[in-house]
Amino acid sequence: MNVLVIGYGSIGKRHVEILQSLKCNVFIVSKQLNKDILCYPTLEIAFAEQTYDYIVIANKTNEHKHTLDKLQQLGCSCAVLVEKPLYATYCEAIYDFEIYVGYNLRFHPITQYLKNSIEKENIISIQGYVGQYLPSWRPNTDYSASYSASKANGGGALRDLSHELDLYHYLFGEWYSLQALVEKVTNLKITSDDHVLLQYRNREGSLVQLTLNYLDHIHQRKIIVNTTTSTYIADYINNTIVHNEQVISFKSKRNDTYFLQHTALLKKDYTIVCNYNEGLYTNKMIDKIEQASIEKVTIFNE
Repeated sequence: MNVLVIGYGSIGKRHVEILQSLKCNVFIVSKQLNKDILCYPTLEIAFAEQTYDYIVIANKTNEHKHTLDKLQQLGCSCAVLVEKPLYATYCEAIYDFEIYVGYNLRFHPITQYLKNSIEKENIISIQGYVGQYLPSWRPNTDYSASYSASKANGGGALRDLSHELDLYHYLFGEWYSLQALVEKVTNLKITSDDHVLLQYRNREGSLVQLTLNYLDHIHQRKIIVNTTTSTYIADYINNTIVHNEQVISFKSKRNDTYFLQHTALLKKDYTIVCNYNEGLYTNKMIDKIEQASIEKVTIFNE
C-alpha cells in the first residue's frame, strides 16, 4: 500500500517507522530531506507523482485544517489519520474522504481492560493524572523551539495531552458541566500553557478530576476509578492495573498502540479508532475548558 506521511518531526518519524514495519510503501511531504525515503516538498507535487491508499497528517496542530482543505482540493479519496488534536481550535468542515484522529491510547490493553470491566458498573468518581517534564520529551532537541512550546502553533499541555480528554469520553461518556484552570506556572521558555486542572461531571453524574502538565520529572499517567463495588488504579507507565487487591500486568511498548491503530485503519476496522466527530467533540471540549478558565465560570454542555 502507498502511504503518505505529511510532516517529518518526531511523531512523523515514528509513523514512518511503524508503517514501514507494516510493509507499506511510505512517502513523505516535508522540508526535511531524507535519503532513504522519497520526500516531496509540497502536497501538490506528492499528488502529481503518486496515488495513495492512506494518508497521515503529522505536521503542527495549527496546520491541520489547512492540510485537510488542501487534500480536499487535490481530490483525496482515501482514509486520513490526523495527529491529535484534530484542530488547534474547534471548527466544522465537510470533506469527501474519511478522517480519523490519532488518539492511540484507545488501543492500549489497559484501556480495553478498563472498558470491558466497568461497562456494567456504577461509576462514582474518576481521578486522572498525566505529567512529563517538557524538556525531556524529545531528547537532543531544543524544547523551546518545539510546537509544544508555542501557543500560536497549537502547543500546550491541554492540547498535547488531550489523549486524556478523548480517553475519558471513550471510557466514561460525555461531560455535562466543567470548571477548569489552564495556566503557565513555570519558568519554562514557552508561550503555551504547562498546567491544567479540570473538574467535571459526566452525563451519568460521575465526578471527574484531571490534571495535565509539563512539570513532572517522573513521567506519570494514571487513572483511578471508584465504582460501587470496585477500585481500579490504572498505570499506563508501568503497565499495571490494581483491581481492588489484585495486580494485573500488561505487556505494551510505546509503539504498540500506534502499530495497532495503523493496522486497524489499513484493514478498515474502525471499531476502536477515533472518528472525525469524536475528534470534533474533543476539540470543542478543549475550547470550553479554556473558556471556563478565562471566565472563571462553570460551563455546561447542553
